[in-house]
Amino acid sequence: MLTLMLISPNAREKRILQMAFEQHQIKVIEAMPDRASYIKALQYSPDFVIMEFPPQYTEQLNFSKNIFAAVSKKKKLLMLGYGQEIVSAEERAIKASGIKYYMLRPLKFSLMMKYIEDHLGVFAPEHIVWKKKNNAPDDLGYIETLLNLDILPTVKLEILSERIQALLAFPFTVLRVLQLTEDSKSGANDLAKVITADPVISANILKMANTVFFASRNRRITTIHDSIVRIGFTETKHLTMTMSVMNTLDVSTANIGFDRLQFWHHSLAVAVICQHISKDICGINSSEMYLAGLLHSFGIILLDEFFPEIFEKFLIRTTDRGCTFIEAEQEMMVVSHLDLTFRLFEAWKIPHEIVDSIRFSEKVSDTMVKEAKNVSSTELTGLILYVADIIAKSQSFGNECDMVVTHVDEEIFSLLRLKNGITKSFIDAVNHEVEIFRKFLKIEDEVESEPEFFGKKVLLVVPPLPFLCPLELYLKRIGFEVIKYLPSTEISDHSEQYTFVVHWFQNSTDEGLISELSTLRDVDRNPITSIVVSDSISSTKIPKRYDFENKIDLRLILITIQEIISENSESE
Repeated sequence: MLTLMLISPNAREKRILQMAFEQHQIKVIEAMPDRASYIKALQYSPDFVIMEFPPQYTEQLNFSKNIFAAVSKKKKLLMLGYGQEIVSAEERAIKASGIKYYMLRPLKFSLMMKYIEDHLGVFAPEHIVWKKKNNAPDDLGYIETLLNLDILPTVKLEILSERIQALLAFPFTVLRVLQLTEDSKSGANDLAKVITADPVISANILKMANTVFFASRNRRITTIHDSIVRIGFTETKHLTMTMSVMNTLDVSTANIGFDRLQFWHHSLAVAVICQHISKDICGINSSEMYLAGLLHSFGIILLDEFFPEIFEKFLIRTTDRGCTFIEAEQEMMVVSHLDLTFRLFEAWKIPHEIVDSIRFSEKVSDTMVKEAKNVSSTELTGLILYVADIIAKSQSFGNECDMVVTHVDEEIFSLLRLKNGITKSFIDAVNHEVEIFRKFLKIEDEVESEPEFFGKKVLLVVPPLPFLCPLELYLKRIGFEVIKYLPSTEISDHSEQYTFVVHWFQNSTDEGLISELSTLRDVDRNPITSIVVSDSISSTKIPKRYDFENKIDLRLILITIQEIISENSESE
């Protein structure tokens, strides 16, 4: 499936080019040289980018640099530019930004196709055809109904759920394994019986037991019972549920811009984090929490499978607005994938504890948490899932449809009985378990430490523990050394060591602290750039800054970091 990102303010020209490319079965994604389109580029990971360069093209040049730097790490990206005649120095600057060929008007479509075919290493247009899902014409009539805001939500949910239930059954093995977790007398023999009934799962469990993660030099495992003993009873239950759920749908994606394996990577990470948080909380079934984490966004992949045309519209709205996927759904259809999930889980007899935890996790708000003195077990499981999702996104474990995160403050950690918040040992344990599952399930980790970030120091200014700043986890994941600000530290004496500063403010901030931080300077005595995340701070005392709201897509942070490092390099 080939994808082309087309960047031009000329609506007529875009329409003509889109029609021409789609005749050659190349999917066109429209964009503009702005931050929202940077999110779109990371989500869709295009094979080609074609960009118009107007007489004043500073924005296009910066956008080209950022897109090429981000996307070319994942695939071999071809970028084409076009516009009016320019001098040699300008063409060199444009090509230095990642543009391979610069074309003059009037545009020749045949030349564009030649560049594309040469890039792919083929010379016949039929070699680059990708096939779209074949839907009968009358199969698309539901789209108008679902997007009509005057139609009752109950009618839309009926359409969605009936179509899925007619074509999909929830894996019985998952429910059988869950029943074992509720029986204190169950053991390896009982679990072995459940696994043996599924030949595919059985083969994979045996394979897992004999991998380098668990294998012994002296003995090869040949029975399911011995596999359970070697892997561990709880771990085998979780692996069985994971494989059963993943096997319900093909891993191939119906829509560009959505990678199902990365979706499962994220869901698996949320499941592992839920299990780790809940295992020491009295009255909470950690295996149920694992499954809640695994299934918390199940409705998303169902939309991709059974309603791809609707899903595509939601994904485009999400990347255009930089909002959450659920906000895009509710804005366009009123109901969301969660509403669909609840309807289906009820029909499939999924335990209500799992359904309730997913439902409550989407209702968590600062007001609700601050006013809560005691919470029910259902609310507690919802909080666990809420925190796990933020941690998984902050660690860049896979990807759903957005990377929107916020902080987790003291009140939530207090309710979860985590007085020290999320510790390094907790993160290390989660990373280890996710890594084992990821490698066994052959899911690639698409995020690696960036060489250009390695060794660079960032000063992090956040409220005292327990407080989870998602940027701390994210920055460490991509290679930065994060140094937390402490009130007892004289930071001004060492300010030149920081590449930039992150201020993650809560509701109120000490003006004295802001004044102190405003004195930070680099080696040339220029103010150090700050990334300020807050819903309320508008102080002008921080001179060189990028401002963000307290709910942010992490991909916007990434492009900001790239801009800061580029500015720092140019000033050296």
